[in-house]
Amino acid sequence: MDALRLVYPMISSTSAYAIRAATFLAQQKAPVSASDIAQEVNVPIRYLQQILRGLVKIGILSSSRGVGGGFSLKQPAGDIALGRIVSLFDDVDCRTTCPFGDEGNCDALGACPIHEHWSKVVEPYKKMLKETTLSDLAKTCAQ
Repeated sequence: MDALRLVYPMISSTSAYAIRAATFLAQQKAPVSASDIAQEVNVPIRYLQQILRGLVKIGILSSSRGVGGGFSLKQPAGDIALGRIVSLFDDVDCRTTCPFGDEGNCDALGACPIHEHWSKVVEPYKKMLKETTLSDLAKTCAQ
C-alpha cells in the first residue's frame, strides 16, 4: 500500500554516510582527504565524494587542494544541526507527513488511523534533527 510509506527508514543511507563523515571531520584538527574519510567511515570513495561536494556546496564543509589539503568543517561543530545535513539528502517533510496521505486533516482528532502513534515518532525525530549537533556526536562517537 503506497500510503504505508513508514516502512522505510527516516534517515537514508546517504544521510547516514554524510553524518558519519561530518562527525569524523568534527573530531579532526586538520583537513582530511576524501580517501582517508572514506576509509575511516567505511563508505565507497566515489559515493562519498558526491556527498562531500554537497556538504561543501551548502557551506558545512570547506575543501582545499594540495599538500595538507582535504576537507574540514567550515564552521564550529556546535553550530551544525543534523537537520541541515539530512535535509540536503532527504525530504524530511515527506518522511514525516501522514503516512495515509491525509496531511491536511491528520492532526484532527480521529482523522488519521495512525496519528496518535505516528506523532510519537515524528515529533522526537524532528526535535533530534533540530537540536542535535555535530559537536554532540563528536563527543560521544568513538574516533
